[in-house]
Amino acid sequence: MVSPLPCYYGEREINSLTTGRLEFFVNKRVIFKWVFTLFFISSTTPLIAEDTIVLSTHLTKERYDYKVTFTIMQEAFKRNGLKLILKPLPGLRALVEADRGRTDGDAHRIDGILEKKGLHNLIRIPEIQQVVHDYAWAKKDISLKNGWSELSSYTVAVHLGTVFVSEKAKAYAKWVAAVGTTRQQFKMLDAGRVDLVIATLSNADILKTELRDSGIRRIYPPLTSLPIYTYLHKKHSTLVPKIAESLQAMKMDGTYQRLIQNVQ
Repeated sequence: MVSPLPCYYGEREINSLTTGRLEFFVNKRVIFKWVFTLFFISSTTPLIAEDTIVLSTHLTKERYDYKVTFTIMQEAFKRNGLKLILKPLPGLRALVEADRGRTDGDAHRIDGILEKKGLHNLIRIPEIQQVVHDYAWAKKDISLKNGWSELSSYTVAVHLGTVFVSEKAKAYAKWVAAVGTTRQQFKMLDAGRVDLVIATLSNADILKTELRDSGIRRIYPPLTSLPIYTYLHKKHSTLVPKIAESLQAMKMDGTYQRLIQNVQ
């Protein structure tokens, strides 16, 4: 019979090795059980303080309304123990990704957008996040007192993903260019490639810097004033009234106005 251990081990050494192997085996099983238990607990128990909400948005990071949206909604989610991340995506893709549940919602949209696009998986947080005023901007002396209907003779640049503005411009303007940034819009206008730009006052900062001597001016009155809302995927339906209440409370306690005033 062949010995399982080399013959040069004595009886004491054999007992010691056998005990050590047994202890290692037992300890390995205990460690495995602890790892499995910890994994199970972490996967089934939400750590609310570290939970993160990811909202897609068609807004780009340099835009003023992106900064306002992030600042306001960050505070609203923070009051509910949640960290907010905004995920910029091009145009309508931001809304579609939210509707499919690939993000937790869309950060910045007008009312009625779901019906316009035939989407069914998002819920609008009923409290207004902000109101945006869209103006036409031009180098020429142009009058738009009757609103959108007077765009028929002009070429227009709009920001990609601004659904309402884009649709209105395409319905009335002579020709529409949809571009990725407001900087591109104003550059096109300055170069004479379009007659008009449609943008908010807050997103016309380029006129204070590199285009300050361009002669581009704002046309009154605004073409539209729209309330903006945040939408959450239906898997977060219980969170909708809580965020609405937080936004209301922020407006009542002065936080809302203070945050907006501090946005640069």
